[in-house]
Amino acid sequence: MGPLRLSSHALATLQAHAAAERPRECCGILVGAGSPPAVDEVVAVTNRHPHPRGGYTIAAADLAATLRAARQRRRRVLGFYHSHPQSPARPSEADRAAAWDGMSYCIVGECAERSEVRSWRRGAAGEMVEQPVEVA
Repeated sequence: MGPLRLSSHALATLQAHAAAERPRECCGILVGAGSPPAVDEVVAVTNRHPHPRGGYTIAAADLAATLRAARQRRRRVLGFYHSHPQSPARPSEADRAAAWDGMSYCIVGECAERSEVRSWRRGAAGEMVEQPVEVA
């Protein structure tokens, strides 16, 4: 598994989204291109979870619109992101259960009063494996 490559603009955008939504979890979609692929676009969406302080849900319509727009620009969805405003950037049980194979899951968490950004992917046995994050 290779690293999750983020442009500095993409990283700043998802951190700003997490800060703006605190104490609710923010969420969005990571879009990019290239070989190896790199995230250069962060699509912030509204968290549709009924309890947004403790979970996130991306609406199917938001995902479909992002997929269409990405395809039109010869890009693809590389993964998703969300925040953990009150905890470190590690996947919860709900995060593990909802993860799709082949997608990166970037989490913006709070650790010792500072923001941390980590990425995870589903491993062969269904576990979440940390993916290094590289910022260009």
